[in-house]
Amino acid sequence: MENSVKTPGRLAAQAIEKNEFEPGSISLPSKLWRILERLQHDRSDSSLSTTIRVLLLERLAEKQYLSQEEKKALGL
Repeated sequence: MENSVKTPGRLAAQAIEKNEFEPGSISLPSKLWRILERLQHDRSDSSLSTTIRVLLLERLAEKQYLSQEEKKALGL
């Protein structure tokens, strides 16, 4: 059975992530971690990684680090 649920931010992730994923870890203050978890729930993202990735991509776009194609994939 095909999964018909669309993951928010997935198109942007596909446009940006032409390279393979680079696994890693980060440490954040507990308060920030809880905020990100609430955002994940509010946005209905499938994972915390998705939430963080989309937030980071949006900020990078604001700072002009992304191409027009990448910005368009983000809906900016």
